Amino acid sequence: MGWVYYRMGDHQKALKYLQKAFSLLKDPEIGAHLGEVLWVLGKQQQARKVWDDALQDKPEHKILLDVIKRFTE
Repeated sequence: MGWVYYRMGDHQKALKYLQKAFSLLKDPEIGAHLGEVLWVLGKQQQARKVWDDALQDKPEHKILLDVIKRFTE
């Protein structure tokens, strides 16, 4: 649901859903999307923290790595 809100441009609702989802399930794809929402909201430091946490569990996760690359390069 959080990703749907993000795609619709409602970043605050997206953030709420993705934070909840990531707290329940430390899935790297959820972390990738949560970091992306944080980044576009101007919270780059928080985004990097989420990405770093997600990378610890799955350092080779393609979607996560692609999102990080897209926003940091």
